[in-house]
Amino acid sequence: MWDNAKAQDQSGHRNVYPLSTFQPGQWVEKVSGDFTKPGEPFVFRIHQDAGYITLPHTHPIDENITVVKGSWSLGMGRRFNRAALEPMDTGTFGTAPKNMAHFAWSKTETILQIHGIGPFASTVVEPVYELTDKGIFLLTSLLLPGNPTSSSPPDCFALKVNAKVRGEAGEGVVVGAQCSASARNGRAGSQLAGCVVACGQEARTPVSDRATFRGLTQFSADVRPSSPQVTENA
Repeated sequence: MWDNAKAQDQSGHRNVYPLSTFQPGQWVEKVSGDFTKPGEPFVFRIHQDAGYITLPHTHPIDENITVVKGSWSLGMGRRFNRAALEPMDTGTFGTAPKNMAHFAWSKTETILQIHGIGPFASTVVEPVYELTDKGIFLLTSLLLPGNPTSSSPPDCFALKVNAKVRGEAGEGVVVGAQCSASARNGRAGSQLAGCVVACGQEARTPVSDRATFRGLTQFSADVRPSSPQVTENA
């Protein structure tokens, strides 16, 4: 997320760091410090659109999370489980203990503020395959770019980039997707399989892969300006 997303940096020396407007495609804002350096205090912000699911992952230190905008939910465990989510509205503080696997879901457009003392890293519980217009990438971290790969588990990406879809917000096209190796199991406890689609000029909305649509509500979402649920065509 840190390197393969457009990151904004306002970490120059100052006393006040107001919330900034995140631009399309920008997910991380570096506020203060460098989380990669041992012993250095850091603060950064993460933007997530409505419906976004954060895959199960761990950190080598306690993660300190404050919701500064929106409504978010945090859950503990190695598999995404909506029933285990605890809601966190604006102003709520939460923690994810060191080495404890956890996941999350954004009910609305959300900005999170993360702080701690480095080094900080974010390692997914199992490798994640990411479908983009530049090919498929294998991710092992939520903060680092993935490596190109020529293959992915069967049924990971039933919907391809530029595939047309329809939802409550109107028609759109798939612009990307993420899939964990276990996502192909669908109802049998899969973690996540999802696509991100564009509806209109600036809008994006979640759509589930056909392989998991009838299982858990598991989709990585990225929504502007609303969060419609996309139905599967017969």
